[in-house]
Amino acid sequence: MKKILFFPLFALILSTFSQAQDAVPLIAYWQKNEVKKFEILKVRYEEREGVVSRNDSSWQMVTLTVTDSTEDGYVLSWKVELENSEELKAKVGQSFSMDGSWTSLLNGYTLELATSETGEFLDWINWESYRDMMYSFMDEMTAQMGTGNGKVDTKALITQLKPMFATKEQLTSIALQEVQLLFGYHGYEWELESVFEYDEKLPNLMGGEPIDAKGKMKFYDLDEDNATCKMHNEVQVKEDAVKLFVKTFVQKITADQDLDEAEIQKMMDEMDMDIQQKFDYAFDLEWGWVTDFSFEKIVEMKLDGETATRLDHTVIRMVE
Repeated sequence: MKKILFFPLFALILSTFSQAQDAVPLIAYWQKNEVKKFEILKVRYEEREGVVSRNDSSWQMVTLTVTDSTEDGYVLSWKVELENSEELKAKVGQSFSMDGSWTSLLNGYTLELATSETGEFLDWINWESYRDMMYSFMDEMTAQMGTGNGKVDTKALITQLKPMFATKEQLTSIALQEVQLLFGYHGYEWELESVFEYDEKLPNLMGGEPIDAKGKMKFYDLDEDNATCKMHNEVQVKEDAVKLFVKTFVQKITADQDLDEAEIQKMMDEMDMDIQQKFDYAFDLEWGWVTDFSFEKIVEMKLDGETATRLDHTVIRMVE
């Protein structure tokens, strides 16, 4: 049996309210060759001035296999399987589609991951093959775009975005969001019925300073008979940090254009932006698995009298 390790909860915890008597450790007790299947449903909804501009869904099945188990940790394979069937369309809505060759490329792709002995995500082993596949896809897209009106800017945009995927850290923050969410809380002892407020540092895809946010989380609803509990987490991104990120992004993708720096700054000053994220988990404490997960991100932006809203909703369920 692996030794249970209790690590510090957070270096940036600010305060704890309503002292609790009980605590639960989230530790992985996985077996080599153990297989779990997860269903992942993603919904994206966008509207501008009350008019819906996007409302679509995507679905995938992930087969997670524990390929190795040692005293130092686990090695996992995360295989993506996509489906496109009438049954699936009925499940997630007629807006679902296997849209584009990138989605098709992911079908059957396997991520190789490493965790600590407690199950906390540590490393993406085969990240370079994923990066190379993404680069080939982007090169193919730009080669097919030509130089007609309305296409040059798109080609320039892809060229400017390509460096965002150059390092393991940048690519991990973009492509392994579900993995990090499922294996980001292992290796800690969590107090029940206590609300923790903490400072969060979100990854900056532009390569600059991390984006500041405030978080608030609570573990609750312990079922001792079935060894399960739940967790709710909310993260509010600081507006000034978001504006700096947006400004850097605009500057990067328009580097070849003659844009007035003062105009960009004026737009940032006049923009109001709010980003809220909510996470809900159900944990199997006996074996250290996340059995149910829901993530919701709401972005609201106001500029020049117009309001735009975007909702991203992800649901992950263990089905086997």
